Amino acid sequence: MSNEYEKRIELFRKFFLFTREDIVKSINLLIEHTESNDEDFDVSRITQERRIALLKRFADVVSKSHLPILTDLWWFYDYSFAGGHLTLYMAEASEIEFIDDELDSMTSSKEETLIKVECDYLSVEKFAELHGVKIATAQQWIDRGKLKNARFVNNEWLIPETEDRPHKRIGGMQYYFGDESGIQSYEFPLLSSAESVFINKDKEEKNMYTCSFYNFTKKTFHDVKLNKVDSERLEYIIISSGKATIDEEARFVPVIRE
Repeated sequence: MSNEYEKRIELFRKFFLFTREDIVKSINLLIEHTESNDEDFDVSRITQERRIALLKRFADVVSKSHLPILTDLWWFYDYSFAGGHLTLYMAEASEIEFIDDELDSMTSSKEETLIKVECDYLSVEKFAELHGVKIATAQQWIDRGKLKNARFVNNEWLIPETEDRPHKRIGGMQYYFGDESGIQSYEFPLLSSAESVFINKDKEEKNMYTCSFYNFTKKTFHDVKLNKVDSERLEYIIISSGKATIDEEARFVPVIRE
């Protein structure tokens, strides 16, 4: 094995997680970071506390688990926070690029989900009480597609306790359907074949939104321009379908090896 190849392996192993102990250490560092850096989080204090509690539960579950030994070279463990749950999975890296003795870029694929820990879900009334607003206000947030991880179950809206009250949107929103495509809507007929929908503020008309409907299998995409009310209606239909997932929330990932 060449020195160059060994160096690449060493760099790869510096930044990723390969054992249960690695994972628990990373989660605990994330908890410490979250508890001590209020200014880094654009969420309310109560939401931050609920997310910390979920992280602690997740760390406890992982610490008691018996995980497989990773024998393949470019495999690693990772975890993500999305919606109201934390998920631990095994992933495989590919297309790894090293530049100037640094890991510059790579792609990865989730190969197996191992552990999922969910938070509690709240009724609209409980969510409104938690955030000190009227029930009508919380319901309006849902109707306008503002609570992205809300679920419509048995004719009732349920909201993850880790969901924050809405903030002003800075970037766009991306919804993915995967194998769950096929939302039927007379208002937005492109939903029936879309595998994903990207919603962004229009660059030329500031009060309009460009909604892009993608079908990666057929290699087709179509743009539709909507005003704010109609774009919120589109998001409500997507969310209430229960078929969409959104981008995982950005998170600080502690490097456990210096």
